[in-house]
Amino acid sequence: MAKYRKLGRTSAQRKALLRNQVTAVINNGKIVTTEAKAKEVQKIVDGLIALAVKEKDNFETVKVTTKVARKDKDGKRVKQIVDKETGKVLAESHRDKDGKLVKIENGVTVTVYDEVEKEIKKVLSGPGDDGYGPLAVMCQYRYHVMRALDVPAACFNPPPKVDSSFMVLEKLEQPRVNVGDEEIFTRLVRSAFAMRRKTLLNNLVSGFSLNREQAAACLAAANLSAQARAEELSLEDFAGLAIQLQNAIR
Repeated sequence: MAKYRKLGRTSAQRKALLRNQVTAVINNGKIVTTEAKAKEVQKIVDGLIALAVKEKDNFETVKVTTKVARKDKDGKRVKQIVDKETGKVLAESHRDKDGKLVKIENGVTVTVYDEVEKEIKKVLSGPGDDGYGPLAVMCQYRYHVMRALDVPAACFNPPPKVDSSFMVLEKLEQPRVNVGDEEIFTRLVRSAFAMRRKTLLNNLVSGFSLNREQAAACLAAANLSAQARAEELSLEDFAGLAIQLQNAIR
């Protein structure tokens, strides 16, 4: 027996139909449809509600946006990111007369150089900083990271549409901290940032196949809160937690 009703449609048509009806139920609380469709919609909505209850502790308020393409008064194509709730334009991008990409975020023009700056800051960032993630943790574990030189596009021939920047990664004689088993440390860092909306506890459960009690015990032994998130941890915190994990999974 089939696990679902085909509703007399192809797979793609069926998915589109159910997607629209489930969205309507969530937005309006009810819909008018046939009994067969209603049963399929109910199964999906019940699953979403169960997932929402399960993940309620990991909830964060997010801004729903949509991408809109339009043309300006000169007929040039402009891409915008719009807040669906307020209709406010959060960002837009277009190309100037020289073909260079120009971005505007919250009314401020962001040049390509600013985009390069963001990537550099990722490597140099620390706990709580924007862009702090696996790249920063792993680089700072093995290297002394320095920003060496900025090179504008005009220095090249032909000039590219981006500015450049050189960074120096000076390898340390010894890693900055003792992590024990480096394979587990690397796995921890990747797992911790895999789902940023989840707490570190939940990421440990999925990343190391631990139960919640085991994961909580490792966090407590490393003097970390069960509600901690990866972006709050220093390199030393990751090292201490990696050692506790090694003891737990032996």
